[in-house]
Amino acid sequence: GGWRVRLGLLGGWTMREALWGRWSIRRLSLLSLACVASAAATLVNPYGVGLWAFLAQTVSWSRSDIIEWRPIWSVPVLWLGWSLTTLTAVVALSRRSWHRVSAAFPVLAFAGAAFSVGRLDAFYGFMVSVMCAPAFASRQDPTTEDATGLPAWRTIEAIGLAVLYAAMIPTMRCLPVPSYIPDAQSVRFFRNLGRTARVVTDFPYGEYAIWHLAPRILISMDGRRETVYSESVIQAHHNFYRGEDPGYAARVGADYVWLRKDGAAVAALKSSGWRTAVAGERSV
Repeated sequence: GGWRVRLGLLGGWTMREALWGRWSIRRLSLLSLACVASAAATLVNPYGVGLWAFLAQTVSWSRSDIIEWRPIWSVPVLWLGWSLTTLTAVVALSRRSWHRVSAAFPVLAFAGAAFSVGRLDAFYGFMVSVMCAPAFASRQDPTTEDATGLPAWRTIEAIGLAVLYAAMIPTMRCLPVPSYIPDAQSVRFFRNLGRTARVVTDFPYGEYAIWHLAPRILISMDGRRETVYSESVIQAHHNFYRGEDPGYAARVGADYVWLRKDGAAVAALKSSGWRTAVAGERSV
């Protein structure tokens, strides 16, 4: 889905040139042709316009079950990159020695997008690098530059960088293994099972199982999501993961359920008569 963002970036650049750039019919014609050709090129695939329809359904703003798709305030480590990029943009837009108005709209648009969806922070960084670079281009001869002090924007960024890193230190003392990574105990259990089993899997475990445990277990869900599973199956799994429908595992004929240890469905399953076969460090 990243090409949708890049197509928007190309379109935004063309609008910038049309509104604030050098008025050249040839230049604008070439940029417009590039936009049209790029959009048309996305149709050169086995599904044609079906690819657009599919991405319209799947690449949206509501993928809260995927960590990097969440807003940056819910994932603390994402604050660092976004904040430093924003600091750079603010310093650039405060300088009057360049056409800052032409860069303000795309920079602000990507700042808001990256704030809402954490995984867009890289695109935001690219946008600020490209659009704000002229603000830091010095016309002064570097051999005559005053070496007694740093320019104001460098001082501001240095202070901002120090403050942000200091704020992040408490979260950087260790790198814990996330709960969505399977533990050795559970993996060993399935490898030693000796027969094929039907398993209702936690969302992130399915992809691991396909790669490392096939054909020992048959899984109920994995990272392919909308390309393989229907909307009703995805919703049924979400209800199950939240502990709202512990009977789902029995209805689909599961022999085992493989979930994160801290998942809400674990207690619901135990109260419904399921027993623990193995409890690992992070999964059960």
